[in-house]
Amino acid sequence: MSESFQGIGADLSHDGGCECGALRYRVTGEAYGTGYCHCRICQRTSGAPAQAFARVHADQFAYTKGQPAVFNSSEQGQREFCAMRQPAALSRAPGAP
Repeated sequence: MSESFQGIGADLSHDGGCECGALRYRVTGEAYGTGYCHCRICQRTSGAPAQAFARVHADQFAYTKGQPAVFNSSEQGQREFCAMRQPAALSRAPGAP
């Protein structure tokens, strides 16, 4: 994931997106909460014991390129991701044993 930070305080912006570049987004302003989640859903989607997150208001987030695929992962929310190239289950190097 690529990213860039510009400015400070209320002028802070963060651009990011998927690996293939089909889906891009921008977050503006400061997060109102951050943390880690270690529920089974976050463990499965991240492939890690915990997943970091930042909470922002809906009007602070916008897709700037493409539209995400949506998966309703639980009653608490949905996952949005690149439909062109979903997160990889693994990475395999050519010639690796």
